[in-house]
Amino acid sequence: MRRTRGFWTAVAAWLLLVGGGTSLAQTNLLPNGDLEDLRPNFWMPAPSVGGVRCEWATDRVHQGDRSFKVV
Repeated sequence: MRRTRGFWTAVAAWLLLVGGGTSLAQTNLLPNGDLEDLRPNFWMPAPSVGGVRCEWATDRVHQGDRSFKVV
């Protein structure tokens, strides 16, 4: 009986760990993750480095209004 109790305790602990991890995965930490709707408030474009420039493009988008373009 003692062995069976230890087994079920381990199974219950594993289910709690796995179940808790999936509930945390449902939280959307980046609501504008595709960057195509509008520029996020926290994002500031960096100055050109080595001739590379980042900009918001409207000529080619997948969905939404804009896309992030590196030129």
